Amino acid sequence: MEFLDSPRLQEAAAELDGESDRAAAIVGASIAERELTDLLLASFLDVKESREVTEGLTEPLSTFYAKTKVAYVTGVISAELYGDLNRVRKVRNLFAHEHGPLSFDDPKVSGHVASLDCLWGVRIQLERYKSDPDAWRRVEAHKWHTMRKQWDIAIGALVPVIRMRAHYQRRPARRAAEIAHRISGDLTAQAPKLANGPDDAVSSSNW
Repeated sequence: MEFLDSPRLQEAAAELDGESDRAAAIVGASIAERELTDLLLASFLDVKESREVTEGLTEPLSTFYAKTKVAYVTGVISAELYGDLNRVRKVRNLFAHEHGPLSFDDPKVSGHVASLDCLWGVRIQLERYKSDPDAWRRVEAHKWHTMRKQWDIAIGALVPVIRMRAHYQRRPARRAAEIAHRISGDLTAQAPKLANGPDDAVSSSNW
């Protein structure tokens, strides 16, 4: 089973094994948010202010919602990933705010999980294996057909995708930003010299 048997996927999903549905929802979303935070930081300047804006209750990027939206409108994540992260956040909120019993089989939860774009490969495989008794017995043994297990798989699928984006974002974007930052500093240093010219005296404060 290609996608479902991926060792990397199973390793990432294993972090949620043994958790209750509520804990799996909250912990799984926290894992996704943590990876998203690292992705954003990879696209920011390497300064302490970058981390500060993602931490603390009053900071602009302190919430999962804000991080997701900023990552999308700045082109750091795709529309598909944006949609999936929003669905993950909504599942977390359902479990966090529901005081009574709640499971992944509840329609208001399962609807979000079933809509996750990162699970398209799983859905295709499961449909194909329904006609293969041996393969389907294996599916049932691992509970891959259940909404709860598909949630675990989804978190395991999202983590490497976000990490890969962070890896490629870090080098060109941060490098370009740091070059621009350094050029700005060089111009500031040159301002007093330019002010000594014959025309249009320039004050360093204008930079």
